[in-house]
Amino acid sequence: MSEKIKEFEDWLQDATHQQLQDKLMEMPVLETPAEEIHKELHSINTFHAYKNEVHLRGKDEDGTDFSLWIDAWDFVSWVDMLHIKQTLKKHITKL
Repeated sequence: MSEKIKEFEDWLQDATHQQLQDKLMEMPVLETPAEEIHKELHSINTFHAYKNEVHLRGKDEDGTDFSLWIDAWDFVSWVDMLHIKQTLKKHITKL
């Protein structure tokens, strides 16, 4: 493992939420492909994180088993769990 990667991993372990958000703002915005695949993941029954992968499994919109493998770095870089929790809380209080 290179020293640069090790330094980044050490920084990542100690980074605050704000530092992660600032780092994300430095990343370029990815272009949307001309044709996208839209799938829904329901009834999640499996979560697994191993090395550099995150795995979610459940049912798709048709009730068929569906698995999603995500690069772990992309996941922690792009998914703002605090924002998701706050948004869900607002939704639930409106029910």
